[in-house]
Amino acid sequence: GLAAFEGNLWDRYNPVGHMDWLTPIGKCGRRRKLHGQQYCRRCLETDSRPYFRRYWRLAFNVACERHQIMLDDACRVCGSPVEFHVGDFGKRLLDFECQITHCATCGSDFRQRYPSSDRLISASLIDFQTSLNELLRAGYSQNFPGASVYSHMFFKGFRHLVGLLCSSGRFKRVRDRILLERGMLGFEVGDDNQKLCFECLRVSDRAFLLDMASTLIKNWPDEFVEVCKLSRVSSSYIIRYPNDLPYWLNSVISLNLDDRDYAPCIQERRSV
Repeated sequence: GLAAFEGNLWDRYNPVGHMDWLTPIGKCGRRRKLHGQQYCRRCLETDSRPYFRRYWRLAFNVACERHQIMLDDACRVCGSPVEFHVGDFGKRLLDFECQITHCATCGSDFRQRYPSSDRLISASLIDFQTSLNELLRAGYSQNFPGASVYSHMFFKGFRHLVGLLCSSGRFKRVRDRILLERGMLGFEVGDDNQKLCFECLRVSDRAFLLDMASTLIKNWPDEFVEVCKLSRVSSSYIIRYPNDLPYWLNSVISLNLDDRDYAPCIQERRSV
């Protein structure tokens, strides 16, 4: 199950409650209320025996690397959440059919081509996602900050940056600046009274935010520090309290974005 990611994605897996990078499905008895279960139509179509991949539940997986299309997180016909586990409820006496690929609400086949065509996604984002999955499998990488020893330390810090991009606080200036550089006016992920969870967003919104977050990681830490300074976002708007950020992220923030006046410690005062 999802516990297989323990040690590489998280330090420890908790089967109950929220987990970073894990899309919620909104379990309510047998039914599912949220759009956390993703799938690739073409993968299900080409499988000799269709099955839902474990990594489709990870929030940073927004595209199928094999077919180069965006994942779906709902039935294309009725828009209902994916509930492949209840597709055959009450149908034991019918002729056998692979009900796992059918919508439990309207009965349509997830593999079927519909007027809503497969959504393409940028090659750069797919490459970035591929790198994240390679890091997850290996448990370490020299290509990501903080991941040369423990991959879960990178994912913890990167999740914090992604969460900031979702926020409506001061860090929203960074999001707006990145959008401005791309010639876009804005991207609203919610109102000021709503604290958004990245994992709860629909797949298209997560893809958009991940693409922006990838620009902060590239050429680390130069790109990140520059855009924060231009946006006038200091360390107090980035570091959370209590501060449990990994060293690779916390050290860059403290060294480059701390605008507080210097206060000598007791030992320095005594020396003077």
